[in-house]
Amino acid sequence: MTKQFYLYLDESGDFDKDLLEAWKNECLVGGLLVKDSPVSDTAIRSVWLKSWKKIFPDDKNLSEEAVLKKIRHSTELEEQKKDVVCEILNQAEQMGEFVIFQNYNKARIINSTVTYVNIMADGIVQLLSRLVLENPHDRIQIHVIAGFRKDTTSVVTDDPLSGYIDKNECTDRIRERIVLLSLKNNNILSNRSSVSFEYMDDKRTMPLILSDYICNFYYTNTARIYRNEYESGDTYQQHLLKKYHGNNIFNLYGNSERERMMSYLSVQDYSTALYEVCAGLIRQPENRESLLQAFVRLPSPVQENYLKSFDNYINNMVGVERRLTDDTLEILEHSIQLFSDIQSYGGINTAPNIFSLYLYELAVYNHRGELSHMKNLFEKCKGMVGSLIHRGEYLDYIFMFYNRYAVYLIDNFDVESAFELIGQVREAFEGLELAVASFPYQSEAEDTFSYVQLGKLLGTQVQCCHYMMKQKKIVYEEAAEISNLAISNFSDEFDKRRQYQYRADIEATAGHYKEAWEYLKKGFGFSALPEFFETKDIFALYHLSYLMRQISEDEMCRQEIKVLLERFDKTVKNLKPLEFPSFLIIANTAETMAKCGKERQKIKSLFQKACMTDETTEPLFQILKLCIQAEALAWMIQTGDRDIQKQKDEMKKHCENLSMKLEGFPESIIEMADRMKKILEDDAADIDMLTEYSKLRQY
Repeated sequence: MTKQFYLYLDESGDFDKDLLEAWKNECLVGGLLVKDSPVSDTAIRSVWLKSWKKIFPDDKNLSEEAVLKKIRHSTELEEQKKDVVCEILNQAEQMGEFVIFQNYNKARIINSTVTYVNIMADGIVQLLSRLVLENPHDRIQIHVIAGFRKDTTSVVTDDPLSGYIDKNECTDRIRERIVLLSLKNNNILSNRSSVSFEYMDDKRTMPLILSDYICNFYYTNTARIYRNEYESGDTYQQHLLKKYHGNNIFNLYGNSERERMMSYLSVQDYSTALYEVCAGLIRQPENRESLLQAFVRLPSPVQENYLKSFDNYINNMVGVERRLTDDTLEILEHSIQLFSDIQSYGGINTAPNIFSLYLYELAVYNHRGELSHMKNLFEKCKGMVGSLIHRGEYLDYIFMFYNRYAVYLIDNFDVESAFELIGQVREAFEGLELAVASFPYQSEAEDTFSYVQLGKLLGTQVQCCHYMMKQKKIVYEEAAEISNLAISNFSDEFDKRRQYQYRADIEATAGHYKEAWEYLKKGFGFSALPEFFETKDIFALYHLSYLMRQISEDEMCRQEIKVLLERFDKTVKNLKPLEFPSFLIIANTAETMAKCGKERQKIKSLFQKACMTDETTEPLFQILKLCIQAEALAWMIQTGDRDIQKQKDEMKKHCENLSMKLEGFPESIIEMADRMKKILEDDAADIDMLTEYSKLRQY
């Protein structure tokens, strides 16, 4: 199908002098774009007459010709000009779109005539590109009608019909631009578009007179008369500029953002286009609009595939690169809004994709310890689970939700509830495993069912285990069984490595130090101790510090960690105590030194460093640091330190400051702060009470 467009063009400004004086507005070409059929002279005459007689009621008896004569010179009016222009443009907006080709950088190409031709030709081709991409299944034909323009470089003669810019010069430039752009964009323009061009008298052709108004206002919109207040409360300038949409304003030699967007759309690289809009690399609203208009025209399966590809960008950013920054959260928020708009513009149902984006937001907030943001997100997710859980293709998302929620419960010091939740999901899932086992055409060798998301969920349950073992709620054998099952659900070595890290913590908690060391090496792909201190992966040091801390609990093994402790002693000096898990590594080092009877001042210094907070420290991390302070105070009481009261006073102040931040937080978090307050208020508080509290630290 061929779609017809009619483009009526006039110009405003001096294509010589405007380019030479910086304070002047740039000269431009512009006018009216009409779809399907030419705009009729009768319709425009009606606009003229209604507008003029509304502004000048005293002229109601003037003939039509007299009014039209005045209309042609209305841009030379003073005070009444704003009203005439405003009324005409208000009505003209119903006929088509206002288009502007501007020379924003005031480029002068040889002379005024060549400059004018290039501005017009370049603008036409940019407009054509937009229309082609917005109509992927149609051929686009634009009929350009431009006002006669004198060639200022030609010799002046007595012949009134001579000296105009040759029509062929314009058509040649347009064809030239199309060919060049086609080379860049896989011939999409030359294969699916055409342009016809003709000149007409801009003093007699009604649509061209209207185009003069469109150009003249845009060229002079900063004039004093347009600063007056309009009826709506806006100024005349603000009211009228809303009629000039960003996707119809083109600059000579393009706009880098627009060109990039058009390039992506022309080769159907929608996943990159989506990401760059969400990442703020393409910011202009009109380019976002172009993306939406083009995207929703794609077949539904194609839209789904591009959104899956986009999800890979986000997964790499959050899950692999661990970019857990404000910038990442901003990208996710922009993505949620864009996906909502895709659906509202008539695209596919993006609810599953938005659900996935919520899960990524939860992952970021979880790693940052920002529990206050997570509560509302989980409520949104819970409201969507019911519509997704009955569709098999969304099973991954459902498991990811349960996993995120279990981690959220762990962070809220409700580890047992997290453990039980995962157990319920696992038990329910066994029914599906049994069903799959009875499917036909299976060999006996293929009797093991595996599912990555189940493995990840079980991995979270494994993280509960070392805490539950310390609380004597489960035994090692049960924890090891869950760990083995988690590992069996993975085939990818990267996923298995993370499970080995969790298993190392289980073995360390059980006192199986050699096994823990072997799992830890497998977990990071290392073969020797020095590699742990050379890697940039801070979690390698965290898991190693936990193993060291557990070994120090065993008096018989403390001598074996002497070299390891010396390495940590040097390493922790460079760690940032406000960051997770750095402060846990510092705390584990301090606790290990305390067990090994190292220098008291160094131990105190490390405890103080691990417990540092500022106004940005999240309540979760403050509670964790309160557990570390409890361990420090227990050690100080045990060793008869002289600063015991000072430590208590600091902890009371910490609790008071923390209490002011906990409004709206889960009860389990509030209870952790209140429990410490009561311990500190009890004069009989002893080492056992403090140690018991410190063991509530789940990391």
